[in-house]
Amino acid sequence: MEIKDFIEKAELGGWDGKKVAPDNYCVFLDPLAWEALGKVEGWKDEEDCRLKLGFAWKGHSDKCEECISKGWQRKMRGMIDALIAGDSLKDYVKTL
Repeated sequence: MEIKDFIEKAELGGWDGKKVAPDNYCVFLDPLAWEALGKVEGWKDEEDCRLKLGFAWKGHSDKCEECISKGWQRKMRGMIDALIAGDSLKDYVKTL
């Protein structure tokens, strides 16, 4: 994914980019943008569902708001980890 795709999909998911500075990189500091993108991309944290239930139940993660929430949070934390490791933001976004 490219940075412009990230922004377009976040807006599609309900993120209001007008409230953030016009610099494209500011979007990555806004958790609401990540949450909106996660809705569009269908990011889920199925590992959390398995831990909570004690077994894998695929239907659970499709309906569990907690798992959907943790999915985008895991991706945002991944960005932070990538930057700490010295990777570029553009390279991380391409992995999404």
